[in-house]
Amino acid sequence: MVVRMQPVDYTGAACAVVQTFNSLNNGSKEGSYWSDPATEQVRKQIKDHYIAEQHQRCCYCRRQIQTNNNAVWDAEHIISRDARPQFMFEPRNLAISCKDCNIAKGEQNVMRNKNRVTFPVNSDDYVIVHPHFDEYETYILWFGPVVVAATSASTKGSTTIKMCNLLRYSQQFGNLKGDVGDQRYRDRIGELMSSRTRQDAETILAELTVLVARLPDSG
Repeated sequence: MVVRMQPVDYTGAACAVVQTFNSLNNGSKEGSYWSDPATEQVRKQIKDHYIAEQHQRCCYCRRQIQTNNNAVWDAEHIISRDARPQFMFEPRNLAISCKDCNIAKGEQNVMRNKNRVTFPVNSDDYVIVHPHFDEYETYILWFGPVVVAATSASTKGSTTIKMCNLLRYSQQFGNLKGDVGDQRYRDRIGELMSSRTRQDAETILAELTVLVARLPDSG
């Protein structure tokens, strides 16, 4: 059984603010309301909840930032609040992300049906890995700083990698490319041969496996 992330449950003054907003007709709802001083307690409750629920890990890159400081994290609207302000406080449309992933994703569309009006509640409704409706490792795998789509049966993994610029980690690490002539490839071979622990060796082997898989089948 897959354990899903628990959505935030609004309480107290935050609950009253959300209920008031949700009672408006959709034409009166604007994404800019998110920054209104009246929503401060709502935003704090959202961040506090998902920081704990996600164990201080970004919902897209899964990198851990060991702090509960709200200023370090972005409250992530999976479906952009500007595109669909009516989903702004929908608990299953919310998570926390690192600032780099949030900036990269920006206002890009994540819904298969761009014209949908009601909130999508199924995994198949989204083109990216959804933190509430998907098991992350089904679509995305990490080998140290190297990220790969876990399956070719779905484009969710590759779309998420591209949309959130998850390749930035391998680029920062050594810019591994599908070319055995790449200097970093040779460096990693040398590091493998001199590895002192099994964990180090396994990490390097995983990176090299990904690199080799990108090579052409024939010359």
